[in-house]
Amino acid sequence: IRPISYVSQRPFIQNSTLRENILFGNQYDETLYNQVISDCCLLQDLSILPAGDLTEIGERGINISGGQKSRIALARSLYANNNIYLLDDPLSAVDAHVGQYLFENVILKLKRLGKCVVFVTNAMQYIKFMDNIVVIDNGRITQHGSYNDLMNDTNGLLCQMMSSFNETLRQSDIIDNLSNNDSNGNDNIIVEVKLNAINSLNNNLDLSKKVGDGKLITVEDREVGDVNINIYIKWLESSGGLIVGFILLLLCIANESSNILGQWWISQLSQSFSTKHHTILTSKWFHLVIYVLINIFVIAIVVSQE
Repeated sequence: IRPISYVSQRPFIQNSTLRENILFGNQYDETLYNQVISDCCLLQDLSILPAGDLTEIGERGINISGGQKSRIALARSLYANNNIYLLDDPLSAVDAHVGQYLFENVILKLKRLGKCVVFVTNAMQYIKFMDNIVVIDNGRITQHGSYNDLMNDTNGLLCQMMSSFNETLRQSDIIDNLSNNDSNGNDNIIVEVKLNAINSLNNNLDLSKKVGDGKLITVEDREVGDVNINIYIKWLESSGGLIVGFILLLLCIANESSNILGQWWISQLSQSFSTKHHTILTSKWFHLVIYVLINIFVIAIVVSQE
């Protein structure tokens, strides 16, 4: 069985540093690592993070964006250097230009290296680069074959989707051209507004709160000493008052007492088996009945505490 790398739509991120999320237990190879970082468009992110690739990432990547999670997952799969890659729509969370960069430097690169890549996507612009295409509609395979063969089927779903996609691109180009012609006189206003917004944001930031070592998890402060009696009083009041607290205390005492009584009664039961001459009080059946009643009482106490 050949090793497989899998990248899901919702990338798995462990509570560790960015580097450890990419290595994922593998030996550190600086040359390979740097190449993977570059291919997955993570260099700019490392320059922003306070400790670079040694910055700690929170549980499930709570302190990074969805696009960063996807690129870290891609980098992890690339670094593993396996033979088979299952990529479940990994470019859906990144920007269009970043997605194009990743497609050229990751997916097409894997193809050139002779790796087997199963690439799931809704992005039509990548379809023509695939060797073999499987079209799935509502959970069913409707078409299967090469790009040219499927495009020759004018009634097929892929041909219809590509026609709609190309029409959308054409209309988008027309809108972009019109916008470029109309925006020349407004560039200065837009730039001024953006600069004012950035300056205002920078003035409001508390730079002293930045963590320079990139650590997200810190040692908690702990107080040592006795718990104040007022804490217990507050707890009793929030639990229903002193009467309810007293009843709960009695139930706890009864529960522990019944457990001790049950253990003692088992010892009496074992002695009854060794007794040759039985009376009503030394009969093994008498001890069994009492033991069952004790356990019923214990169960009733536990249920009442729930």
